[in-house]
Amino acid sequence: MALVAELLGEAILGQAMDGMNWIAIAVDLSRYRGSNSYRRAAEDCLAELRACPPSPGFDHVEIPGEREYKMRTERLSKGIPIPPQTLQALKALGRRLGLKDADLLI
Repeated sequence: MALVAELLGEAILGQAMDGMNWIAIAVDLSRYRGSNSYRRAAEDCLAELRACPPSPGFDHVEIPGEREYKMRTERLSKGIPIPPQTLQALKALGRRLGLKDADLLI
C-alpha cells in the first residue's frame, strides 16, 4: 500500500513533494452496493483472514485494530493498570502537592 501511495502521490503532485508516502481515498460505497451487503462482504473477507494459519509463535491471526479494541474495552471496564512503583510515585507527588490519599483518584 505504501508503494501504491508513493506512486499515486508522485504521479499526481510530481517530485516536488518529498516522502509522499500517504494517500486518502474516499469512496461512496452506496454507488456499488448497500451498506448491509458491504458489511457482510467485509466480514466474510475478515473471517477468511482470521482462518489463515498463524505464523510460528502465534496462536491466531489478528486483524489490525482488534488488539486495540480489546484493550480499550478491557481498560474501560477494569481501568488502566499502573505498575506499583509508578503508583507509589504518583501518590507521593500528590502528597507533596498537598493532596490527601482520600483526594487521589488512584
